[in-house]
Amino acid sequence: MVNVLNEDGLQEIVVRTKRRFRRFERLSSGTQVLIDLIEERLGVKVEYNFDDDLLRIKDPSGFTDWFYFDELLIAAEESKV
Repeated sequence: MVNVLNEDGLQEIVVRTKRRFRRFERLSSGTQVLIDLIEERLGVKVEYNFDDDLLRIKDPSGFTDWFYFDELLIAAEESKV
C-alpha cells in the first residue's frame, strides 16, 4: 500500500484512527473489569499504567509490589513449564 495524502488517503487515515480508538476503548474497559475483579476477589488494590505497562499491586497490609506487564507474561509462561 502506498501512503498518499489525497482525499482517499486521508479518509483511510480517519478510518484507521477511529478503529484504533475503538479498540483502545474496548481494551481499557476490559482491563478495568479485570482490575475490579482482582481487587474484589483478592482484596488488593491494583493500578495499571497503560503508557508504561506498569502494574502496581498493594495488599491490605500496605505492601506494594510493582511489575512491568511483560514481566508478568514471562513469569506466567515459565510457570507453565
